[in-house]
Amino acid sequence: MGIAFEPSGLSEEMEPIDSPMGELEKTAEEMRIRIESFSDTNIQGEDIEWILAPLSITIFKMKLSARSGHPPRQETLRAFVLQLMGPFLLAGLGLLCTGLVLDKATSTHFFVKIPEAVILVPVLLGLKGNLEMTFAARLSTLANVGLMDSRSQIGTAFLSNMALIQVQAVVVSSLAVGTTLLLKGIHGDSVIWGDVLCLLCTCVSTSSLLSFALGTLILSIILIAKKCKVDPDNITTPIAAALGDLSTLAMMMFMGGVLLPLSSSHLPLLLLLLLFFISLAALSATIAALNDLTRDVLVHGWYAVIGAMIISCSSGEILKKAVGLYPGIAVFQPLVNGIGGNIVAVQASRISTSLHQGSKLKSEDERGIIHFCSPWRAFFSRETDSSAARVLLLLSLLSHSIFFSIIFILPQPGPPYHFSFLLTTAYLIVAFIQVATLLFLCQWIVRFFWRKRIDPDSSAIPVLTATGDLLGSTLLTASFWILNNFFPFLNLGQEIVS
Repeated sequence: MGIAFEPSGLSEEMEPIDSPMGELEKTAEEMRIRIESFSDTNIQGEDIEWILAPLSITIFKMKLSARSGHPPRQETLRAFVLQLMGPFLLAGLGLLCTGLVLDKATSTHFFVKIPEAVILVPVLLGLKGNLEMTFAARLSTLANVGLMDSRSQIGTAFLSNMALIQVQAVVVSSLAVGTTLLLKGIHGDSVIWGDVLCLLCTCVSTSSLLSFALGTLILSIILIAKKCKVDPDNITTPIAAALGDLSTLAMMMFMGGVLLPLSSSHLPLLLLLLLFFISLAALSATIAALNDLTRDVLVHGWYAVIGAMIISCSSGEILKKAVGLYPGIAVFQPLVNGIGGNIVAVQASRISTSLHQGSKLKSEDERGIIHFCSPWRAFFSRETDSSAARVLLLLSLLSHSIFFSIIFILPQPGPPYHFSFLLTTAYLIVAFIQVATLLFLCQWIVRFFWRKRIDPDSSAIPVLTATGDLLGSTLLTASFWILNNFFPFLNLGQEIVS
């Protein structure tokens, strides 16, 4: 946590300007003037809440010396590619396994007995992905700006951020179940409250337990990356996604299988389990509120996460209908959405870190948001994030090509389709459109949130990955519809495939 910052006392305790602390006090005074100027012209006397760049302000609150700061990354293209390749291949394998498991999961007793669980699969996978990716992005940014150099800083950052994602996991998974039931009611279907409680306990327990396990793993990866002088932004989000989707789906299947028998005869046990996780969320909220950085996200960071959950519910509805029409499409859905989400999360985390570093070093980009709304600037300029976008786009196509082919090489379980040029082409077109759109949106959405005083690490990634889920599911379903109607010999439809 930051030390209390009293701008009014700067003039009385100002050190000589030629000392490092004197330079720091001078910079803090300039920051205070900028805050007061912003407040006078835009907020008209109200207290400003710096949701946008809490790291930048906290750096001055903590009075870091110049030696504890980290210079902006000077990363070569070769180093960037080498750092990305391993995590992305691992992530692709995880997503491939997730798709194969999902293909079998839709026929298990839990998913057959409670069809709403199918809708919740992309919601829960997206939720866990968003929480883990924002967790990784926040810790990576803290590491890159020098706020995780000591054991006390590491402990504080980990405990407060872990508590934050525990609260978010319990609350948002509960809201996801509620939204799914609302959609069920709109459709006129009856509600069995025993199944509802079972589904709620399954989603809440899955989200909470995995948040702790994956959060601990992410912290370990970041600390190892720092020791190896590897940029955490490049590796943490893909690895988190690689293990997150598969472990979430497996845990959901396991917990659902264990809790489903209790829904008919042991409802009090389910209620006690739900009460335990609600109490854990309340305790976690208290811990998260003690830290300046996570307090801002705890109070103001719900809009993006809940918005992403609503978008993912739409993706879940599409998946539910698509699975009924095109058996085997469930194998491809996690691969399309997962790789696209990993790609845009890496780009968003890198841009967010560069913005925080620029704010710290007083080298912020003063160009308007309209400058970043150009597709040419996103992919063909000489700027750092444009070069990264080109590499990420090519890497995504390479990953999709490899793992799409592996799906047909593996023995059953697998899609009931034969490998074909038309299906491969349609799949790669879907992947290209999805990833290119997400990278284009990323370059200005991250900066838009930054300019609007909203923390990009906590808000941009959920919005972008949820948009990727919806876009990927829609495009994939549309491509299967086109192929099934114009090329019926591919045997994609339910009426053709037994």
